[in-house]
Amino acid sequence: YSAADAKAAKKSLILAALLNPLFYVASTVIGLIATVAFTGINGDMALFKLMETTLPTGLLGIGMVSLLAVVMSTIDSQIVMLSAITTKDFYKTLIKPNATSEEMLKIGRFVGFGAGIVALAIAYLSPNLTQLAIYSTTIVLITAPAMIGAFFWKRATAKAASLSIVTGFGTALI
Repeated sequence: YSAADAKAAKKSLILAALLNPLFYVASTVIGLIATVAFTGINGDMALFKLMETTLPTGLLGIGMVSLLAVVMSTIDSQIVMLSAITTKDFYKTLIKPNATSEEMLKIGRFVGFGAGIVALAIAYLSPNLTQLAIYSTTIVLITAPAMIGAFFWKRATAKAASLSIVTGFGTALI
């Protein structure tokens, strides 16, 4: 929603598709190094243990804060995305087409707050960080085919995007 035009949005999507896998590969390699270096360690603690043993005190603090910042940034971006999708694509399109900006803002805040509460409950009930990261990535990937289709397929329709998301959700559940 924030791109200057459709061309800029397509460029951003392509750039993100090329760069994002590098972060997953890097984190996997670092995790493998930590697992080899500290046999028998809990997978959720491997990176923290590696940082603790290899970084000096000042850099250790910066590393820990950086990890927390990445997690918080990802979570708040997903909550904002869910709020925007809910208000623009569902509320305004299907429920109340003549909704005012104030109404949409109120719905968006409600959805964002609710999503935060649900995320907190899930984190409390499932304290395994690795599993939560996998769930989060799976949820984001459910929408990926619809986004790619919307950007690059000239004959894409809203019905096809909805079917793609429902199919992806069903596949993720299975």
